[in-house]
Amino acid sequence: SEPRDEEHCFGISIVDGVFCAGVGRTLSIDAVERLVDEPDGGLTNNPDYEDAFEAIGRGDLRFFLNFRVLGPIFAFLKQSEATQIPENPFGVTTAGLIDALALDGLECLGLQIDFSDKGMEVGSALFLGERTGLLALLESTDGAPPMPPFVPAGAFSATTVRYDLKGLWPKLEKVLKEASPALHLMVDGQIKAFETQAGVNLRKDLFGSLGDRVVTFSETGYASG
Repeated sequence: SEPRDEEHCFGISIVDGVFCAGVGRTLSIDAVERLVDEPDGGLTNNPDYEDAFEAIGRGDLRFFLNFRVLGPIFAFLKQSEATQIPENPFGVTTAGLIDALALDGLECLGLQIDFSDKGMEVGSALFLGERTGLLALLESTDGAPPMPPFVPAGAFSATTVRYDLKGLWPKLEKVLKEASPALHLMVDGQIKAFETQAGVNLRKDLFGSLGDRVVTFSETGYASG
């Protein structure tokens, strides 16, 4: 029989009344040892953790994602033979795609839920570094515009956001060009051919005519009363 891989196991332990469960022998042992040693600080000393919950409040329940630890994972994906994109006419590579998406600009996500007799309050914050690649789509705004009167009072859901739609295509185009100049040229050529045939400049006449307010709403389809 094949030797047992002890790293691929599920560990359960109870230390001083604390129930622990985890995947991986080494990680499970490390967690138990940290509980026994009773170290000071830990995650609460992480500046990102402090900044996130200082901004949104502590709440009764907290959830934290530390995206900074993904750096080594991105580096592994770029170098590992198992994760390489097969050779293709457009020259798209795993490393080029990861660099174009620029997700290493993500820093952390904090979420808190505060329960009370009147209900539940939720707060969240996403911290970003350099906004390039896909993160360039997450632009700063001056606050949401007012909800327009055409949204019915009985709507099931509604959202309103201020977003520069005119700048959406140039940002997507830049990501595509960085991922694959050849693919960008092909897409650009297809768009120009369509524009010539339709007599409409999509980038200028369509995207260029859009404003900076996005409103969505939905209804259940059932009449009240």
